[in-house]
Amino acid sequence: MKGEAPEDGAPTPGWMGEETRNDGGRVVISTLQRGTPAMDAGLLVGDELVAVDGFRVPKDGLAVLMKEHRPGQTVVVTVSRAGRLRTVAVELGEAPAPTLVLKVDPEATAEAVAHRAAWLARVP
Repeated sequence: MKGEAPEDGAPTPGWMGEETRNDGGRVVISTLQRGTPAMDAGLLVGDELVAVDGFRVPKDGLAVLMKEHRPGQTVVVTVSRAGRLRTVAVELGEAPAPTLVLKVDPEATAEAVAHRAAWLARVP
């Protein structure tokens, strides 16, 4: 359920759905996916993340600040866009579960192919 503690006991942090990069000490949005809280709130790639709820965004990114917030909460994000400060309300979501994709390596060695075949033979 949203916002519940994962199995390790730590509460689920809030999530905006952005990826950032450190650009000379500034935290800048480098990637946004459609349908994420950040994009829905109007944040853009290239926005500098300045503060969340009045707390300066650390140089290493938002993770520390997001640990203090939960999915469903709304935070006020201050960004700098083209030199102008803007504030945006973002309703935090829950990060989706990671997706893993297995692919066959076409250049696998004969030994690796044999190991894979043996492994797959045990899969029901």
